[in-house]
Amino acid sequence: MEIRKLTLDYFNRIEEIYANAREFMRQSGNPNQWKDRFPTVEMTLKDIENGNLYGLFEDEELECVFAYIYGHDPTYDYIYDGNWLDEEPYGVVHRIASSASGKGAGRKSIEWALKQCGNLRIDTHEANRPMQGVLHKIGFEYCGKILTHDGTERVAFQKKYDYRRDLIDQLKNFTPYNEQEENDRRTTISLLENVDDIYERTNDVAHMTVSAWIVNRQRDRILMAYHNIYDSFSWLGGHADGDENLLRVALKEVREESGLTHVRALSDKIFSVEILTVDGHEKKGRYVSSHLHVNVTYLIEADSDEDLTVKPDENKALRWFGIEEAIASSNEKWFRERIYSKLNARLYEYLREEQHEKDNE
Repeated sequence: MEIRKLTLDYFNRIEEIYANAREFMRQSGNPNQWKDRFPTVEMTLKDIENGNLYGLFEDEELECVFAYIYGHDPTYDYIYDGNWLDEEPYGVVHRIASSASGKGAGRKSIEWALKQCGNLRIDTHEANRPMQGVLHKIGFEYCGKILTHDGTERVAFQKKYDYRRDLIDQLKNFTPYNEQEENDRRTTISLLENVDDIYERTNDVAHMTVSAWIVNRQRDRILMAYHNIYDSFSWLGGHADGDENLLRVALKEVREESGLTHVRALSDKIFSVEILTVDGHEKKGRYVSSHLHVNVTYLIEADSDEDLTVKPDENKALRWFGIEEAIASSNEKWFRERIYSKLNARLYEYLREEQHEKDNE
């Protein structure tokens, strides 16, 4: 499964999926929600132009279409017969439709959107029982009723995503590569369960960080940055700084530290776990005491043909290395032996599994 933004190249397939959804609604006792060729062609073209239309692909076949937007939605300003769960920033999903063959695609798409923003609102027609069933299964709460732009009534739902609980569950089910990961996994779980401010840098003893092991599309090179503080080539990453969606943090840090735009996670699951010591140092004219980075790493794909841009306050250089050369590029013996060698071993395992899946297609 892969979710990505849609372009005009998929217009005919999008229209086909929307037509299938309209027919399904009619047959399931909901003839009024999407009557008269809704969504209109103009809506679809605008969603594509604004970069808000996404698609779920299974084996490169588009199976679900939906508009995902992070930010204020005017139709949600007034709600009656209830209240929203909170007034925190939120994302919305509109105009979601699945193909006849896309079993479970709608649920997967909504779950994806929820993970992107952590706070998702969605509405549907009162007669759309199948959609309401999906929302209840995912754990959405009924909040009340809203009016759409044309004055028709919709039932509204909301769910907040618990990123901390998800990370704890991932760590509990995580298969350690070695004793280091087993020990650090247990300690990380304990910190997440017992230290409220573990995601904040204001905890000057230990706090959450995230790293990225970045492989190119050809799967033969690793991106490293020459880090100012460590005076060595190293992986990319940064502090959570209160954001419990660590995958979002990882992708943001990669873009900021490298200037790359075409980056994506090869999995939303953590790739490795490690607790790292940080010696006391000066940063921006202030002394930072020695502390621990409670770190998780994600496997990220990037385009090695794209231009790289140094971020002077973080690094002095960026370079793509051969997979084994990436280890040798580091001046830090402990990282070479304990971390980067482990990451490459995990990468080789991932590549074997990836090739096995291709061979069986």
